[in-house]
Amino acid sequence: ILLYGTGFGPTTQATPAPLVNPVQIKIGGIAATVAFAGLAGPGLYQFNVTVPPNLPTGDAPVLATIGGLTTQTGVALTIQQ
Repeated sequence: ILLYGTGFGPTTQATPAPLVNPVQIKIGGIAATVAFAGLAGPGLYQFNVTVPPNLPTGDAPVLATIGGLTTQTGVALTIQQ
């Protein structure tokens, strides 16, 4: 899936540019594979993420940790098996 957001910090170059700081994204408390995390356009960050298999059906919280800082809670992805 593709996730978008703002305010995730410095990149290595102009767009498209990977984030400088390490990125970890958890969906439903399980670490997701992040294929790309970086600037997609002016002020817009893109995260290409593989949803972990076998998540239960329902709303799964999504949290990103970047450079030791974690995003706010309250974001969810609806899983349908």
